[in-house]
Amino acid sequence: MTAFYFGAGAGLFYVFGLIFQGLDLRGKEQTHKYRVWAFCIAAVLLHSIWLYRQIFVTEGVHLGLYNIFSLISWQVVILVLLGSVYAQLENLLILAVPVTLLSIILAMLPNDAYQPRQLMGTGIAVHILVSVLAYSVLSLAAVQALLLAFQNRQIKQHHPSDIISTLPPIEKMESLLFVMLWVGIGLLTVAIGSGYVFLEDMFAQHVVHKTILTLISWIVFAILLWGRYQLGWRGGVAIRWTWIGFSILMLAFLGSKLVAEIVL
Repeated sequence: MTAFYFGAGAGLFYVFGLIFQGLDLRGKEQTHKYRVWAFCIAAVLLHSIWLYRQIFVTEGVHLGLYNIFSLISWQVVILVLLGSVYAQLENLLILAVPVTLLSIILAMLPNDAYQPRQLMGTGIAVHILVSVLAYSVLSLAAVQALLLAFQNRQIKQHHPSDIISTLPPIEKMESLLFVMLWVGIGLLTVAIGSGYVFLEDMFAQHVVHKTILTLISWIVFAILLWGRYQLGWRGGVAIRWTWIGFSILMLAFLGSKLVAEIVL
């Protein structure tokens, strides 16, 4: 079976999971929760096989822009499902799944701009893995911040929709956001440290912009966490700082690949 069928199957199961999640959001009870889980788990399994066949090719390791994008979105869905065991995170699927579908579609497009690399050393592999995981967790935090912004707006307008009734209380939403930020900045710290140890030169010409932007993003998140516990930052301030930090990190992580593989 070719990789295409695994990707198409994953996309189809994601669509079914998204449909049932949408039905739950329109009601006040999660009557389709187990269907959502079943379809999303099946989708993740097929997505895993498809990603493996997309990344580990005959020529080496293919970590082009679209494959990285799909790898990150795959991890985000897994994190949402795992987080749903301990907290009410299922609602994040309504935003995470469409992005994952888009990532699969894009990764199926031909991309001759990126040339696969030969197998890398263990240290570099660990650095890439932790970097992708850090980006995935902070992507999840950005999605959580987006839902929190929607929740804040609905409450201020005094016209809460049915979706609001399915979300946890706003205090719990904020607590979950900061848990994600703590985990994300911890992983980002490890990623920066492993890059310093295993990369030949983090400030070489071809990666200096990525390093600087990643460090700036780390500083933004660190200031946000300091502001939370020293100044009591919350609500709109927390949401804005989360998205500023994530936007800078996105520019660092995917911006250079976008320019190299698409623009140029």
